[in-house]
Amino acid sequence: MKARPLQWPQSVANPTDWQKVLMGFWHFGPDIHAYKQFRAEIAAREESCLECWMLTERERQARDLIVKIVAGIMDWPNAHFLPDDPMDILLQQEPLDLSAGETLVRIEAQFQISLPEDCHKLRLGEFVSLVEKMCPVLPERSHPLAQ
Repeated sequence: MKARPLQWPQSVANPTDWQKVLMGFWHFGPDIHAYKQFRAEIAAREESCLECWMLTERERQARDLIVKIVAGIMDWPNAHFLPDDPMDILLQQEPLDLSAGETLVRIEAQFQISLPEDCHKLRLGEFVSLVEKMCPVLPERSHPLAQ
């Protein structure tokens, strides 16, 4: 089965007034239900989905470090992400969780860069490209912050 990029369901992208009220409520909110679906989709992805990325070796190195950090801190079942997966979904977590901020801070520290405030609005492929371009020297793969 070919993996498709994650996308917000209609109930989150264009919620009704009632759905807006429920946003963020654990077990009830449409965003929380969507997050559970995203976890299942990513868990079902095979490692071969990484072959769809068209990257230089330098971009591949940046991607590998970034997805390791994102998957680890955000507690995704694996790092089988697609270039068109939205960062705002990959950084989604339960309400009041600070993991998204921690993830971005860890990436900034790992690559010794300052990310723009709206970087969470990018797709993962665009985010990887941005980080790779901002970082003159990529960190080693064994860098402790990627652990």
